[in-house]
Amino acid sequence: MHSRREWIAAALLAASRSTAQAAARGRLMGDPQLWKSRAAAIPASIWKPRGKKPYVTETPNPAGNSGSAGVALLELTGCWLATGDDFYADDAIRVMLATTQYPHWGGFNHLAPDIDLDAGDLLMGVGVAYETLRERMGDAGRAAVRDKMVLQGRLMYAAFTRRRTIPWEQNHTYIDIGGLWCTAVALLDEVPEARAWYDFGLRVVHNAIYLLNSGDGAFYEGIGYWSYGVAMHLVQLLDLVRSVTGIDTFSQFDSLRLEKYYLLHVLMPGGKYWLNVGDVADSTIAPAKLNHARKIMMKLAREYRDPECQWLAEYFARVGEIKPSSDPWMLAWFDPSVKARDPRDSWPSYHHFKDLDLVMLRSDWGDDATHLALRCGPAPGVRATKIFLSGEMKDWKPGTGHVHPDLNSFTLFDHGEHLVVDTGYTEKKLTVEHNTITLDGAGQIGDGQQWPAYIPWNRFGRIGTCFGAPPVCFYVRGEAANGYETSLELQRFDRHLLLIPDEKFTYLLVDDRMEVAKPHQFEWLLHSNEAAVKVGANTFRLSSGSRVATVHMLLPERLEPKIEPVRVTPYVHKDSTAPRGYRLGLSPEPAANCRFLAVLTLHDRGGEGPGITFDGGAIRVFGGAWSDTITLDAAGGHHAMVRRKASDIVRWCAFDAKHLESDGQTLCTSSHPISAAWDASRQTLEYELAEGADVSVQVGSQMVRFRGLAGRHSWTLRRPDAG
Repeated sequence: MHSRREWIAAALLAASRSTAQAAARGRLMGDPQLWKSRAAAIPASIWKPRGKKPYVTETPNPAGNSGSAGVALLELTGCWLATGDDFYADDAIRVMLATTQYPHWGGFNHLAPDIDLDAGDLLMGVGVAYETLRERMGDAGRAAVRDKMVLQGRLMYAAFTRRRTIPWEQNHTYIDIGGLWCTAVALLDEVPEARAWYDFGLRVVHNAIYLLNSGDGAFYEGIGYWSYGVAMHLVQLLDLVRSVTGIDTFSQFDSLRLEKYYLLHVLMPGGKYWLNVGDVADSTIAPAKLNHARKIMMKLAREYRDPECQWLAEYFARVGEIKPSSDPWMLAWFDPSVKARDPRDSWPSYHHFKDLDLVMLRSDWGDDATHLALRCGPAPGVRATKIFLSGEMKDWKPGTGHVHPDLNSFTLFDHGEHLVVDTGYTEKKLTVEHNTITLDGAGQIGDGQQWPAYIPWNRFGRIGTCFGAPPVCFYVRGEAANGYETSLELQRFDRHLLLIPDEKFTYLLVDDRMEVAKPHQFEWLLHSNEAAVKVGANTFRLSSGSRVATVHMLLPERLEPKIEPVRVTPYVHKDSTAPRGYRLGLSPEPAANCRFLAVLTLHDRGGEGPGITFDGGAIRVFGGAWSDTITLDAAGGHHAMVRRKASDIVRWCAFDAKHLESDGQTLCTSSHPISAAWDASRQTLEYELAEGADVSVQVGSQMVRFRGLAGRHSWTLRRPDAG
């Protein structure tokens, strides 16, 4: 990571060099000959020029026009550079002239006219097309387009520079000012005030990179706004900035190298759906449109010579059934010299994105795998929160309006079906619309706001533990109490999730511990696409397609269930409501301390899941050929599971524990807390330690001892010296 001072110095150097020395300035779209050579080499299955049908411009609308013409201008300009066909240049000039007749750039769909999103698209598209094609335009046409660019540029620049604080990292900012910067580049030699726009645009780009450079590759606004903001705008803006200034924006933006992890894990098994957390889909289900993800993986494969990014680009094309595109960036970014390598051969099937404290895991890499996700971190991410609280950037306020108050909320997907869902993109963000817990109907900080600001910014949740050892287990602990209003006096909300994968009977343990200074009415929430059905005492079924999650509520014993349809106010149509599945709410008697304990068994619709018993101290799960014993509050730790086939112990796992035993037999000891999983079939212990420890493991009739190393490691009996 770079210091704040280094980023400012780089931006000022670029501004000085590129505005004062026009001769040294590059062109926005780079070398025209390079476009032609790439067009000659690219496979027709990836890119082809758009058809020779004139682009249909919108009728000028006093209420505002969309930015689609700006996007079309980038495409037309790229097609002309690649083919040299005058049709594309002439059509681009015609479209530019048409936009001069728009009373407003943008302004439809509740967006502010002339200064938001669509206006940014038009400023970028017209700026790129004007700079590339101005010599082909007549004097009158050139003057008309230039005058309109000046008018729109002034409006955009004034709107942002009058603000006391700016959300530098938020998609609206770099889309709007990125467009202004492209217009500024095109006008630098013609309009003196374009230099101020240019410098401000570089400032926005560098501040966005600085704040988004989180170090884990995940995107705080969710995959929907990653596709729109990062993939459709920011990455191409970085390319344009480098083309003009020579600054290597990609080497500065370290987190881009890690986006491959985010994109593969946020894609549900089978490749048809995105993880729908935050403002993603106007539904409980988020179909995965993979064309932008494919394009960005192609770009990052080229930039970093990354074979795994190249494989992901090919994988996204295959599962997304993507057809050839006329997007100019597909042409510019494809590099066949990078050979693909499947990352699933070496990546674990789970990932803890530590900056967002977002965990995504799947039972395996197959299309029928179980996928579980839990979020429990600060809305802008840990690093950005630290920067804000330090006071380093006094002109910045985090742009967290697309993040929901959903700490300790989880989603569950199995065999291609959405069993526990999120309610998706809404106008107001409500905790009650997520799979977490409310107190007296009150949610978390930010609850009920349209564009939440998570004030005070130092109150948020965290992931306490994340441990995975497929095929034995996955364990996550989220700690969310700090994310609720202080007036509730919530002292503890720890959610323990233990997923035990199985070919037939995968199940999920949910163990929630609530501690508060005085009695409150808690409500435990689950959302599903079909209404939950009560099938027994404290037992409910959530169905979706061919799969079922049977919810066995073990604690509290007395619960008042409420099953109701969910209707939300969607963002796009604020004057109406829309259905978003169903809510199962479970409420005990008001209490100061409360524990919710549940087992969700996953199985075919119409079939029966494994048997469940609970004696108040241990849970037993019976899966036919095997039986599991789950101990709660194990000595020195939290949870542990032991699986037996007949009388033989074949698997076990324990978390944050020093000692594990079963039926009086010691299975594992450690001089420091250990999270570990033993698989007898492989004679292997997967373990994680915060510091080195002396570890003992029972293998057959003997106790084997070794020195455990700090960090995450594997130890195999056949290699007792392995760390």
